[in-house]
Amino acid sequence: MLEQRPYSPNELLAWCRLLTLSLAGSALSYVKERDGTVDGLIDWWSERMAGFSMGVPGGGVESPLLGLLLNVQAIGGEITSRSVNPEGAEVVVTSLPGEHVPEELDYRFEVALSEEDLLSVIGVTREELNRLLDVFGNAAAGTGFEYARSSEGDAEHLTIRVW
Repeated sequence: MLEQRPYSPNELLAWCRLLTLSLAGSALSYVKERDGTVDGLIDWWSERMAGFSMGVPGGGVESPLLGLLLNVQAIGGEITSRSVNPEGAEVVVTSLPGEHVPEELDYRFEVALSEEDLLSVIGVTREELNRLLDVFGNAAAGTGFEYARSSEGDAEHLTIRVW
C-alpha cells in the first residue's frame, strides 16, 4: 500500500530529473516527427535560454561555466572532468541520459529503467537528447564566448572560449 509521506530533497531531485528529461525528450520527439528534424526547436530553445546565462558582462569564463555546470547537473548529466583557464573552459560529461538518473530511480524508488528504456519511451536517440547540451552551452556562451561540443565515445566535450 502506498504510504503518503513527505519526500526527501534527493527523491524529489531524482524525479525532477526524470521529468525534465522526459518532457524535453518528448518535445524533441514531437518536433522531429512533425518537421523531420530537431534543429528548429534546438535553435528556439537556445535563443530563449540565453536570458538564463550566468554570464556577467565583461566577466571571465567562470560565470558562464557555472551556468553550464548547473544546467547539465540539473538534468542528471554526470560531469567527469572540467578544466578552466583565462581563455576558456572545458567540461566533459557523459552522454545523456547517462547512468545517474536510472541509478537514482532504482535506488530511491526501486524503479528499474535503463538508459535505452528511457530513450525508447520518449522517442529520441541519444544524439538528439545530447542536443540539450547545445542549448545549455549556447546559453552559457552568450555573446562574449564561443561554444563547441564534440563527442568521444560515451563522453561529450563541452567547450566555452573567449572570443
